[in-house]
Amino acid sequence: MNILRPSIYAIALTSLALSGANAQTTATTDPVGFVRVDAPAGTSLIVPGFVDAAIFTGQSAVSGQTFAGNFTPGTLGPTSGDLPYPTHYVQVLSGAFAGYVYDVSSVNAQGGIVCSDVPESISGQTVQIVVRPHVTLSELFNEATGLTAFADAVALNNPDGTSSIRYFDGSGWVADDFATPAGQTVVYPGQGFTLTASGAVALTTVGSVQTADTAVPLYGGVVNLVGTLIPGSATKITDLDIAGVLVPYTDAISTFQGDGNMGNGGVFYSDGTDMLDDGFSPLPPDSDASVAASGGFAANVSADAVWMAPAPVIAQ
Repeated sequence: MNILRPSIYAIALTSLALSGANAQTTATTDPVGFVRVDAPAGTSLIVPGFVDAAIFTGQSAVSGQTFAGNFTPGTLGPTSGDLPYPTHYVQVLSGAFAGYVYDVSSVNAQGGIVCSDVPESISGQTVQIVVRPHVTLSELFNEATGLTAFADAVALNNPDGTSSIRYFDGSGWVADDFATPAGQTVVYPGQGFTLTASGAVALTTVGSVQTADTAVPLYGGVVNLVGTLIPGSATKITDLDIAGVLVPYTDAISTFQGDGNMGNGGVFYSDGTDMLDDGFSPLPPDSDASVAASGGFAANVSADAVWMAPAPVIAQ
């Protein structure tokens, strides 16, 4: 049973202009679409299938933590307030770190994009990048129906094993103190969250289709709720490309039923090359074991790892 039911899906190609904050002239074409996800009363795992439209795609020289560019100094920085969040990210599209995502800290006086946690080994290279706004809770639930104020909540798992809880207050999202605005809470590409709702909730999301594989971090010793950025269809377990990331016969991924109770859907292991069922037998190529569109799975890994979530195949 699928955890979520995508009942409407449409894809189109459109040419997107650049943001006014960007003085560069590079344009981009993103496949865009929309999907409606129906979550039952209870708790459901949701992984957003779309990303926000790119504001820049092109070559950039990397120096330390900075990607060269011609952006307006002082823009693209984090939100202000009690819960500051990054508003944009850089995703590398070429080289050894293709797929990796780095939060934007600021734009410096030279127009360069200063990011956090950029590895030293990429410094000195010129790589293809894309810059996008982060997807936020406010954006995801902008068109949602069925939410109940101060009863329905979202939980996002953190790298240290804790959870960040956000409550719907009738018009937006607040932190667990029921007061601090938290609509700008970021949902990273490939990151999942649980929605606990007192009744059925329908959310329609609109965005750009991710056209590149995406590096999704998996943290050792905690529950990682993750999924693909394939909004329109389920993904077979055998097509997740995660077998090589899991420690053979030890690490596991788990799917869930769509009953609102997060019932067990299946547990899967790896032999280092192929995915296995819970009896350690290889999944056949025609296995129907899958992760629902806009759904996800729990990954339990013994050490920090990175899974390259595959991009959808766009029919021409």
